[in-house]
Amino acid sequence: MNELRAETFGEWYGQTTGLFWAYIIMVSLLIFLLSSVNYAFIVAATIDFKRRNYVSSLLTEMLEVDINRKKSVAARMLAINFMDPPSLLTWLELRRLV
Repeated sequence: MNELRAETFGEWYGQTTGLFWAYIIMVSLLIFLLSSVNYAFIVAATIDFKRRNYVSSLLTEMLEVDINRKKSVAARMLAINFMDPPSLLTWLELRRLV
């Protein structure tokens, strides 16, 4: 074991084998692949959150009665009559679907 002990980086580098570098490269590629898959999931979750947030804001705008307070996109949408129980239940079902 004493022959593997290196005092300087040059001596250590000279003692490394091709198997060592193949292992390092394969582990680096594996870490890169796992990280890129995790990054793809984070991107998909961000897109899904933005979609849910947008649809949720549109559903909230459907409850707004005053047309002057509505946004331009929501002004073209129907307003839900929240005094009518079936339409309010329909709105709640839409919220659950989002």
